[in-house]
Amino acid sequence: MVYRKVIINSILFENPDARACMKKILTAFLLVGCTSQSGPASPCYSLCQELVQTCDYSAFPSFSSCEEGCVYYQEEGVDVEGQLTCIQEAECNDFAVIECENEYGVESDNE
Repeated sequence: MVYRKVIINSILFENPDARACMKKILTAFLLVGCTSQSGPASPCYSLCQELVQTCDYSAFPSFSSCEEGCVYYQEEGVDVEGQLTCIQEAECNDFAVIECENEYGVESDNE
């Protein structure tokens, strides 16, 4: 076991090519991790915050169920940022929120 650690350490820390390769791998890992579809900076998080917390929209049993659905629809090509802008402009008006869903949702012509 100690022998493996010595070999790994010597390969990674003493070989400049291995260090450069490891930096590229770590950078790629961080970029992928930082560009996930959910979280406080994502459009889905903001959309669900508006619908579930601000408007208390009862279509979703929880914040996480809203986020899961949003991420799924975003992967299907829905314009989540456009829908978010529309819903923010709707100011929690139920009819306007439904119009936003019609305009930007899965069944819209904007895809």
